[in-house]
Amino acid sequence: MSDEIRLETAWTPALLKEVSYLNLSAGGGRDGQRHRWTTVLMVLAIAVILVLLFGPVRGLLPSDWLWFALGLLVMRAVVTFVHIPAMNRRRIARVMSSPLSQGTRSLSLSEKGIIVEQAVSYSAYDWSAVQAVQRGELALHLMVGETLSVPVPFEALPEGVTADDLRGRVAAWRGEGA
Repeated sequence: MSDEIRLETAWTPALLKEVSYLNLSAGGGRDGQRHRWTTVLMVLAIAVILVLLFGPVRGLLPSDWLWFALGLLVMRAVVTFVHIPAMNRRRIARVMSSPLSQGTRSLSLSEKGIIVEQAVSYSAYDWSAVQAVQRGELALHLMVGETLSVPVPFEALPEGVTADDLRGRVAAWRGEGA
């Protein structure tokens, strides 16, 4: 299991989006938990206000305050579900046009660690730097920080190497039980 895996890959908008949202979707991530709770509370608050305004308990509270609160929550919902995703799409477009996202990346994975080579950069990581391994839809993400991922795209894997093989080798190289 110590043989090296070498692959050539390029950034795609879909892969970059997966890397960008990895921290939000990661189980246990502070930002992801905060986002989920904010969304749940916002939806519940809007539902409660609508019931108070139009439901069987209509008139229980002054409607001016309820309309004001509903307006604030709707504005927050617009920011959360419309504005922030639009900003993320623009950010991904900017990153895709940067020199770091152009051309191919060479990834080398071996018992010594990870080497990522591009025309404008070079990074090397020892396996002890990998804090976690997360499987995404498009890649196996080697987390070298809370929000820093070295993605290994499944489509770029050498012939005969499956995603499960890759995960097993990474676990062995990291000194984990496969």
